[in-house]
Amino acid sequence: MLGYDTINFHVDASYLSTDTIKQLALLLPREGVNNATGARWQAGNVDNLIVSLNELGMNVSGSLASFYYGNNTLTLSKREVKNALQKLSDTLHFDMAQAEVKRVDISTSFQMRNKVQAYLNILGSLTYFARVNTTKNTLTYTRGEQSKQALCFYDKEREQKDKHQSKDFPQPYKDTGNVLRYEARLLKQIPQQLGEAVVTGGMLGNTDIFRKVAKFWGESYFCIQKSYTDIDMKKVKTPKDAQDLLLAHLLNEAGAGTLDNYLNLLKAKGVFRNRQYYTNFKTSIKKIMGKYSDKGSESLERELDNCVRTELSYL
Repeated sequence: MLGYDTINFHVDASYLSTDTIKQLALLLPREGVNNATGARWQAGNVDNLIVSLNELGMNVSGSLASFYYGNNTLTLSKREVKNALQKLSDTLHFDMAQAEVKRVDISTSFQMRNKVQAYLNILGSLTYFARVNTTKNTLTYTRGEQSKQALCFYDKEREQKDKHQSKDFPQPYKDTGNVLRYEARLLKQIPQQLGEAVVTGGMLGNTDIFRKVAKFWGESYFCIQKSYTDIDMKKVKTPKDAQDLLLAHLLNEAGAGTLDNYLNLLKAKGVFRNRQYYTNFKTSIKKIMGKYSDKGSESLERELDNCVRTELSYL
């Protein structure tokens, strides 16, 4: 089910009572002094969450879903956010429904018919985002220098095994595998991105806020270009066919945005006097890519599309 995962909070120092600060100090064993300002700070882990306290206030970061459920395989529905915040409030001795949200992730896991890697391979470029294969089993998209937004697709089963947490993996995922996790992350300036004056923990349970975050999750996915080529040598009859197949395969491996980047470079250099040539060139390359389109990969795309649409239909 589509729900919240990592949520980062900030509480301004003016809202923290003396008693709350004393209670927090007991939870945070690490302490030190900011060399630049001379201000003292304390920090520590509260279960899976990282909590810090300084002259500016309190910061809490990590997976609220994992804090609430005891593992990070499940996500928080908008109904469960209230209960999770209450548990966190009891632990930190402060009403976290009043805390400002500084980051919010929304995600879900899909049970797929094929290995996760097959789906990562067809996800191409996304306008304004940098596409990076962080690991063999993880694909990320980050937006701009400010990195206000990010998307992440990864093999959830592999992650659990790497963290030695396979025992926490719920059924039916544990039996069948092929679990693809898709996360969308709003990393900064949450109020501006959601069109609100402020976003607090308590607001995350509101249907309107949840739908705004879910809309970002869904629309971002459908803006990703899908790319795939067929390596079937039966289509190669001439040296020109072999050359075209190689070109299509290399473009596919480089990502769908490679063609657009190359076109922009040609335009910036003023290579063609006739601007129609740029269109003709792109059309010819697209024709080659289409010729070697892998129908099996198209079915992978349809399967993943349907998974995302199904989640959005529940909103």
